[in-house]
Amino acid sequence: MIEFWRKFHRHFFSYSRSDRNAIIILSASIVLVIILTGILPLLFKPEPRDFSEIKALFEEWEKEQKANNKVPKLVMFDFNPNTIGENQLDSLDLPSFVKRNILSYRDAGGSFKESEDVRRIYGMNDSIFLAIKEYIIIPVAGKTKTKSVVTTEKEPVVPTGTFDPNKVSNEILIEFGFSDYQASNLLAYRESGGTFTVPEELLKIYGIDSGFFQTIRAFIEIEQIDEPADSKISSIERIELNSADSVQLIALPGIGSVYAARIIKYRDLLGGFYSVDQLLEVYNFPSETFEQVSEYVFADTVKLKKLRVNFMDYSDLIRHPYLKKEQVNAILDTRNKNGAFKNLKNIDELEVFDPETFSRIRPYITCR
Repeated sequence: MIEFWRKFHRHFFSYSRSDRNAIIILSASIVLVIILTGILPLLFKPEPRDFSEIKALFEEWEKEQKANNKVPKLVMFDFNPNTIGENQLDSLDLPSFVKRNILSYRDAGGSFKESEDVRRIYGMNDSIFLAIKEYIIIPVAGKTKTKSVVTTEKEPVVPTGTFDPNKVSNEILIEFGFSDYQASNLLAYRESGGTFTVPEELLKIYGIDSGFFQTIRAFIEIEQIDEPADSKISSIERIELNSADSVQLIALPGIGSVYAARIIKYRDLLGGFYSVDQLLEVYNFPSETFEQVSEYVFADTVKLKKLRVNFMDYSDLIRHPYLKKEQVNAILDTRNKNGAFKNLKNIDELEVFDPETFSRIRPYITCR
């Protein structure tokens, strides 16, 4: 210790007088700060703050925000799709994408001459159209429609009982919500020898999509025909090709794990099947096997994945089995030169497409 103080004394007094004073002042300041840091909190305790007033103001602001942001109730009312404004359209009980597409169609110069023209709107399926058909009011030249605007919701007509699609008449189908178009297609299918063994087979009828089918599913009652106990038909479940997994496919006659995998792989490349006949395009799929399974499968076209030709590039389009290199190049060159395609007719007019080729790719492309 004595040796330490000797060294300290010797080094300390080696500095000039002014340096020694500075060291003393700095050391004293440090000691003072340390002391004050420990003493001041004991001498001056901060008073607790009252945030109740601020909290009350914040809660009042939240209530005002909720009141201002309250979503208006959507209702159905009579409307003219050619003239209805954006604000009125927002109040209409329709899917937002359909309302948006109506405005886009009008902005592009389109117009509606009759209610059936609304079917052309992208995203408008039969279920939605049937729900709004009676509310569409399009004045006819030389005639005046005086139907008043209804701003309250209509009570839907709920059908009672059941129907057998193998025996039902056109009038009964209409009562259960079928459009004239759907009903006539169903009856035409029956007249050509077609029958229904399970409700899901109604999806084979053109114009009946999965949305409408769900609304009538509970009312379908098909009279079963007695068959021999060893009949294989009774043990086979009808399946929808665009949603079936490998387990469901393997349950079909003549389909093993290899063919099931090929069907799913080709379905993914296509974007879905629009016809049962497309199974014959699956690699090495025997026609004999097709004859066995064709009665037990159907394709729901609502599940098709569309190619958006106005937005996709070469690598996206060339993957599709129905498009060749020259066709993809023609689509892209025309789009780059003339701008986006307005409708599928513009694509059909390209020289690289003949009627047969275009009819194959048509279900898979969209200009939206």
